[in-house]
Amino acid sequence: MSSPQARRELLVRLYGFDFPEDLHRFFAACRQEKPLEPLKALEDSLGLRLVGPFEVLAGRFDKVEPPAPILLQGRKRWDLPEFFPVLEEIDGTRRVGFFLDDPDHGGSFGVAVADSENGPNIEVEGEALAWVLRYWLEEAVCEMEEDPELAGDEEARVFRQSLEALRAPLDRLFSRAGLPVVKETGNAFIEVMPHHFERDEFVALTTQDGTGVVAPFNQSETRMDPRRVHEAVWRTKGIEWLIKKAAKMMKKGQPGVALLIGRELWATGTRKRRAIAAPILEQAYLALGRPSLAKVVQADRAWPDREWTDVASAVE
Repeated sequence: MSSPQARRELLVRLYGFDFPEDLHRFFAACRQEKPLEPLKALEDSLGLRLVGPFEVLAGRFDKVEPPAPILLQGRKRWDLPEFFPVLEEIDGTRRVGFFLDDPDHGGSFGVAVADSENGPNIEVEGEALAWVLRYWLEEAVCEMEEDPELAGDEEARVFRQSLEALRAPLDRLFSRAGLPVVKETGNAFIEVMPHHFERDEFVALTTQDGTGVVAPFNQSETRMDPRRVHEAVWRTKGIEWLIKKAAKMMKKGQPGVALLIGRELWATGTRKRRAIAAPILEQAYLALGRPSLAKVVQADRAWPDREWTDVASAVE
């Protein structure tokens, strides 16, 4: 059996970078919860399984080299390169992952949620995995509290009790992951939860999905209205304009603007637009010193029509 340190080194070798410490603390907490099967630590209580980098830390790839790049593990075709899934609901409805703008150099990050299995829809909801899971719980409780039609409904009362029973395992996760346990519940919890994150300070350009582009401000200067980009991605002449604009921005030393254009094309989820976005994103990431994100794009180009999310299922 490989040691935890050896597996962390393997994680870095396979992905090309290490993940935030929050991931390692969270995995340690899950290992305490279910030592023999840490990837299933949250299945019974929360209906979640641990994926991606957690699978490396659990030893799945100790002796097996994945046939496709591990960067694609758990990733849907339309996921932004910055999004690295680490948790998924058993029914496939939602996935949680780290949103890493510059994985090669660390820095600020977000915990993002992709809440649809049918297309791109992502939102940065926190800065720690356990916080986001607790937010889901209290959001559901809050919705029940504010729905007058559920008052006195026995079935709703039982369901709410089952929801509130999840606080105990979540509190254990908080404690084991070194996070403070918050006593507030329901809407009170939502009010005390941070709504602005460290990452927000570094967003240079806005995107249609709300995540924004994090890049040096002096490399993201433009008079272009981002809304014009949002509209152009759906028109043939608009796409032609975007390709020329991205090339011009790269020559002017503004890769942050090229990244915005590439991200908006990619986020549409269509094969045609992702193919157009790919070279724009590669150039922008490399210019910004983010080779690991360029490799995500390269891996996606190598397997553009994959139906699998498990790299062990890849067939060349």
